[in-house]
Amino acid sequence: LTDSYYPLTECEMGNSDPSSFKGIEVNVVREALEHIGWKEEIDYVLECHPFSSMFDQLSTNSSILGVFSGITMSTERMESFLFSEPTLDSGITLLSKSNCSF
Repeated sequence: LTDSYYPLTECEMGNSDPSSFKGIEVNVVREALEHIGWKEEIDYVLECHPFSSMFDQLSTNSSILGVFSGITMSTERMESFLFSEPTLDSGITLLSKSNCSF
């Protein structure tokens, strides 16, 4: 399962046409599955779903093998799921005022 998260993944809800799935992580997944001999639409299909439902679906639907869409590793997620090596080092950070005391 994936959700649109440009430039990592691009897809349209309800559109299962393989040409509608684009992006860095889509390419990584396709190449990894091709490497093990899997063919798209024969051995696997990509589906576009809302990010908010992907983790629940992965936990409860045995036909779903994995999810991707710029997913960050968190301690909570690491307790329930296995992660690959990062597919992108984005350098994205958070910032606050220098006098913030939280």
